[in-house]
Amino acid sequence: MGTSESQKFQSLFVADLMGALGYSVVNVAPSDLTYGGEVLRETAAKNKFELVASNLRRKSTGQPVF
Repeated sequence: MGTSESQKFQSLFVADLMGALGYSVVNVAPSDLTYGGEVLRETAAKNKFELVASNLRRKSTGQPVF
């Protein structure tokens, strides 16, 4: 397993752990976007927590990304 795959596995493991612990909301940090917004949204949905990031906005609309 390469470094990138290993890091992705670790990230998804932590997200699953947060879901198992009952986290309801998670703040998005820059490193959370490493594998793309869609992977992040799918992971959050799977683990039943919401994503927040007040400083991330869509360039085209100015609306919050999460």
